[in-house]
Amino acid sequence: MKIVKFYPQDVLFFRDAKPFDAGSDNEAINAHYPLPSVFYGALRTSLIESIDDFKNGKYKDFIGTTTEHGKFRSIGPFTFKQNNIFFPIPRNLSVIKKDEDKTLTLIKLKPFQKLDRYKIVSGDKVAMLTKLWHRSYETLEEPDIGYLDLNSLLEFLNGKDVMTIEKDKFKTYEIENRIGIKIDKAKGAAEKRYIYREATIRFVEGCGFASFVENDMGKLNNVKSVFLGGERHVAFTKIEDVTIPTKTLKGRIMIYLATPAIFKNGVLPQNFDGENIFINGVKCKIVSIANAKSITVSTFDIAKNRPRASKFAVPAGSVYFVESEKEIKSDGFITFTDEMEEYGFGRSLIGGWDYE
Repeated sequence: MKIVKFYPQDVLFFRDAKPFDAGSDNEAINAHYPLPSVFYGALRTSLIESIDDFKNGKYKDFIGTTTEHGKFRSIGPFTFKQNNIFFPIPRNLSVIKKDEDKTLTLIKLKPFQKLDRYKIVSGDKVAMLTKLWHRSYETLEEPDIGYLDLNSLLEFLNGKDVMTIEKDKFKTYEIENRIGIKIDKAKGAAEKRYIYREATIRFVEGCGFASFVENDMGKLNNVKSVFLGGERHVAFTKIEDVTIPTKTLKGRIMIYLATPAIFKNGVLPQNFDGENIFINGVKCKIVSIANAKSITVSTFDIAKNRPRASKFAVPAGSVYFVESEKEIKSDGFITFTDEMEEYGFGRSLIGGWDYE
């Protein structure tokens, strides 16, 4: 597997215009964490431009066409600082309240059978889930950090329940805000009541975004730079080899969403039958979910030259707890999404868990 490190040469922004009213939240949505489709598109475009034989159809199966996707896949984006890759923090990690030290003690919440189960209604599906809990005498709260380094994440997936990390370890960029307006193209003037705040990203030196790539057919080294963000700013690239451990698990399995997933029934996959879901063709009983508010996914249809309908996705960092009598095999990442797999959505890592 390869990893592509992106070194932006300027600030980046990924904006979403929305009406501005008194008291409304007019922040740029997800400005500092762009969607997988952004980096899939940037890498794919650069690959097309770098391969001379693409126009002859030689690499159609790999890169695809304007109307079809090939075998090329990217997984990300994540952030990095030198040799550390940072993933969205798992949603079932908490910290001790009012921890003012330079380090944070992360505590894993797990399903607890003695608590009453609760019902969720998602789409047209209903599920009964087990609450998450930890046997701690301390008051817990959500961590104020958004990321976890790859080594710590692998420890989390391998069963480590308590981790101590440095608070400033994950600082890779600064957010800089500026105000903008939306232009009515027909009138050539500002559109009434539309204003946005551009949350631009300025990376610290030696830091940037990163994406994993599977089966690059030896062509990824042709990519020297890509264009990113609303103003297509240049980011130079560096390609490195990387290994994500393979796993074969059965019994109690934890599925960590490294990238957002789009399901037909909100937080529940289309194949949910009232109790079970299917992952890589394996039947799994769903026990619990640790997730956050859904995010909006908007993409552009190049072939039709128009935006696609917006969808809602379960955010990266969400964790699904399942039980399976059969093995689930992972050669690094698995795919866990109903839609947009080809853009890199739903790429997940697996680990084990036990009841609290």
